[in-house]
Amino acid sequence: MKNLVVLSFSGRVQKVLLPLVMAGLFFSTTTPAWSRPPVPAPVFKAVRAYWHTRAERVEAFNIVACETGNTYDLNARNGQYLGLFQMGSFARARYGHGSSAMVQARAAHRYYVDAGWSPWSCA
Repeated sequence: MKNLVVLSFSGRVQKVLLPLVMAGLFFSTTTPAWSRPPVPAPVFKAVRAYWHTRAERVEAFNIVACETGNTYDLNARNGQYLGLFQMGSFARARYGHGSSAMVQARAAHRYYVDAGWSPWSCA
């Protein structure tokens, strides 16, 4: 019995062999479909400074990775969008922008407080 994991689906109990679970045949829908590269220390510290819950931090890290094409480049540019969080000219004028990860994270967090994750296409 120690090789079994019990999962409940709609009130019914299904028994699944642990090796199937370990082989990855069952997965969480909360993990991203792509893997995020390691976060550089300045970006890590900046995100942790402004987003306080684990869920917010994970989402912020995922957005930065996605918006910068997994480069974590402070100067990433896509048309009018700039920086780690790819903020447009309106957002930069309203919330600020700078050359460091900490300043960009502060500006993005101010934007997040006003609008949630909806301004970011990667959210």
